[in-house]
Amino acid sequence: MPMKKGPEPRTARRQRLTRASRIYVPAALLGLFVAGFVAYSLHIESTITRTLLPIEHAALNAKYEAIRAHLAFEEYLAGDPDQTLDSLWPCLDSAETHAGRLCMHQVLGVKKPDTCTTGICSYSNTFSIIILSIKDLSQKRLSDRSLSDASYDSLFTELILRADSLTAEIHATIDEKISAFHKIQIVLFVLCVVLFIYVLVTSIRFVSARTAMLNLLFDANRKLDSTNQQLTASEQQLKASNQQLTANEQQLRAANQQLQATEQQLRAANQQMVLSEGRYRMLIDTMQTAVAVYEVVDNGDDFIFKEFNKAAQAMEQMPREQVLGKRVTEAFPGVRDFGIFAVFQRVYRTGAPEHFPVGQYMDDRIVGWRDNYVYKLASGEIVAVYTDETKIKQAEEERKRLEYEMQKSQKLDSLGILAGGIAHDFNNMLSGLFGYIDMARNLLSADEKPAHYLDRAMGAFNRVKDLTNQLLTFAKGGSPAKKPVDLQPLIRDAAELAISGSSCVCKYTFAQQQLPCEADPGQISQLISNIVLNARQAMPGSGTIRIGVETLVLGAGQIPPLAPGNYARITIADTGVGIPREMAGKIFDPFFTTKQQGSGLGLAISYSIVKKHFGTITVESEPGKGSAISIYLPAATGPLAAEENAADIAPHGTGRILIMDDEPILRNLATDMLSNLGYNVSVAMHGEETLRSYKAAMEAGKKFDVVILDLTIPNGMGGKETLEQLKNIDPQVRAIVSSGYSNDPVLAHPGQFGFAGMAAKPYRSSDLAKLLKKLLA
Repeated sequence: MPMKKGPEPRTARRQRLTRASRIYVPAALLGLFVAGFVAYSLHIESTITRTLLPIEHAALNAKYEAIRAHLAFEEYLAGDPDQTLDSLWPCLDSAETHAGRLCMHQVLGVKKPDTCTTGICSYSNTFSIIILSIKDLSQKRLSDRSLSDASYDSLFTELILRADSLTAEIHATIDEKISAFHKIQIVLFVLCVVLFIYVLVTSIRFVSARTAMLNLLFDANRKLDSTNQQLTASEQQLKASNQQLTANEQQLRAANQQLQATEQQLRAANQQMVLSEGRYRMLIDTMQTAVAVYEVVDNGDDFIFKEFNKAAQAMEQMPREQVLGKRVTEAFPGVRDFGIFAVFQRVYRTGAPEHFPVGQYMDDRIVGWRDNYVYKLASGEIVAVYTDETKIKQAEEERKRLEYEMQKSQKLDSLGILAGGIAHDFNNMLSGLFGYIDMARNLLSADEKPAHYLDRAMGAFNRVKDLTNQLLTFAKGGSPAKKPVDLQPLIRDAAELAISGSSCVCKYTFAQQQLPCEADPGQISQLISNIVLNARQAMPGSGTIRIGVETLVLGAGQIPPLAPGNYARITIADTGVGIPREMAGKIFDPFFTTKQQGSGLGLAISYSIVKKHFGTITVESEPGKGSAISIYLPAATGPLAAEENAADIAPHGTGRILIMDDEPILRNLATDMLSNLGYNVSVAMHGEETLRSYKAAMEAGKKFDVVILDLTIPNGMGGKETLEQLKNIDPQVRAIVSSGYSNDPVLAHPGQFGFAGMAAKPYRSSDLAKLLKKLLA
C-alpha cells in the first residue's frame, strides 16, 4: 500500500518562517531607516527655511532701515534739500517693526510662535530700546542742533553690532544643525550598508538552505517509493497474519470468558475479605485493651510494627502513623533496657505465650503499672496485648491508704473521747483554782513576797493549761478558733521557744509576698513547737533547722486530699538521723515513738491540728541525711486580725451580769471576780432557771446587761438552746458563750450563732473584764 504524503510538520513550518523572517525583518528595518533619514532631512530644511532665515531677514531689515534713517537724518541736518523728515520717521518705524518680528518667528526647540526665547527676544528688546532712544535723541537734536552727534552715532553703532551678532548666531545655529545632520547622515548610511550586507548574506544562506531542503525532499521521495514497494509486500503478509489472528481471537474470547468467571469469584472473595478486614479493624480499634502486632526481623533481634490499635495509641500517646513500619528500637530507643523486649525475643524463640506485669518509674517513683500478654502467631508475628493497670493499682493503694487513715482516725477518736472527757473535768477543776489564785494575785503588789509565790503558781497552772489544750486537740470535733493570722512571727516565736536551751539554730526563709493564713494561732504555735522539738531531738549534738514559708496555688488533685486554691506551705527540715523507710508511715500514729523518753503524742497532735485546719502534712526523709516535714494550710480570704492589747490590768465596770454554770465553784468564782470589778452579779444553774431570772428582771425593769452562758449543761438546756429562748424574750440580749471543751462549732464561730463573744475556761479576771468592757462600751 503506497504511503501518502502527510501534512507539513509544525516544526518545519516554524523553521521556514524563521528563515524568511531573517530576510524580511532587516529589509523592513532598512526601509524604515531610509524613511527616517528623509523625514529628518525635511525637518532640518523646514527649521532653517521657516524659522532661522526669517529671523535673519528681520534682523538685516531692521539694520538696513536704521542705517537709512541715520543717513537721511544726517543729510537733513547737513542741509540737503532733497531730504525731509517725512523720509526719516518711516524708516525708524520700519526698523522697529522688523525688530518686533524677531520674537514672532519659531526657532528650533520652541513650540509656540508667541513665546520669546532667551536670546532672540533679548535682541528684539534691545533693538526696540535702541530705536526708541534714536527717536528720542533725534527729536532733541532737531530742537537743539548744537548737540553733539557722538551719542547718536554710538546708538547706531550698537544697533549695527547687535544685528551683526544676531546674524552670526543664526549662521552658527544653521552650521550646527547642518553638522548634526551630516553626522546622522553618516550613521544612517553605515546602518543601511550593514543592513544591506546582512540582507544579502541572509538571502544567500536562505537560498542555500532552500536548495538543500529540495535535495532532501528529492531523496525522501525516492525512499518513499522504495518503502511503498516494501509495504505492498508486507500487506500481503498482514492479510495472512490477519487470518491467523482471527483464529487466535476466538481462542482468546473463550479464555476471556473463563477469566471473567474467575474474576467474579475473586471479587466475591475480595468483598468477603474486606468485610472481614473491616470487622477485624472495628474489633481491634474499639477494644479498650492495647494491641500491637510486630514482624520479626534480624532473626529476632528486632521487631517492626505492623498493627497499633487506638487503645495503644492513647496509652503510648503516639499516633499509628508514627510507628507503623518502624522498628521497635527506633520508635522506642530505650526499649532494650526494659524486660518486655527480652520477653518478645523469648516468645519468638520458644513460641510459648508469657504474662509480664511491669511498673513504670520516674525519678525512682512508680508512676504507672501495665499488664502485658505476649503471643506468637502461626505466621511468626508477635502480638502484644497490654492494659493500663495504673488506675486499678492506684485505687488499691488509695483503698489501703484510706484503711490506714481510718484506723488512725479511729485511734485518734478513741483518744479524743478519753482526752475530751478528762480535759473537760480537769478544766472545770482548774478554773476554780486558777481563778482564785489570779484574784489573790491581783490584791497584792509586785514587791510583796506572797505575790512571788502566787506568780510561780500561775506559771505552773499555765503549763497545766497547755497540757489540757494539747489533750483537747485530740477531742473529737474540737474546732479551732480560726482567724486570719501572719505566720512569720507565730512560727519564729514558737520555733525559738522550742530550741531554747539547745545548741541548735533555726534559719528562716519567708516569701516576700505572703498571704495570711486562716488558722488558730494557739494551735499553730503548738504545731510548730512540736515539729521543731522533734527536729531538735533528731540532732542530739547540734544542727541547723531550716524553716521556710511560701504561698502556693494548687490545682485539683495536685496534692491529695487538698481542694484547689491558695495555700501556705511551711517546710521544717533538719539534718538529723532521718526516718527509716518502714517507719515513715507510722510517725503520726498516737503513742508511736522511736525515743526512749518520747510520749508519741507530739506528731499525732500536730497531725490532728493540721486536719482540723483542712490542710495536710507530708514527710520526706532519708536515713542519715535528715527529714523535711511540709505543712499545707489554706490561705485566708480576709485581712489580718487586729492585734489585741496585751495588758493584764482588769478594768472595772458597772452593770448587771447573769451567769449560768452547772459547777458551783465556777459560779462562785465568776461572782467573786465580777463583784470585785464593780458588777452586780446573779447566777443560775441551768437554762430554765436562766430564762426565769431574765424574764423576771425584764418585768421588774432591771434588765441584765450581759448574760454569760455555759455551753454544755449535763441533763439540761445548754448555752445555745438557752440563747435561742432568750432572744424570744429580748431580741437585743447580749450573751457570752463559755466552755472548757465542746465538740460544737459554736466556740470556733460564736458570732454565727448569735453570741457577742466567747470566754474559754479557765479564764482570768482580766480577760473576762476586758470582754465585758468591750461589750458594755
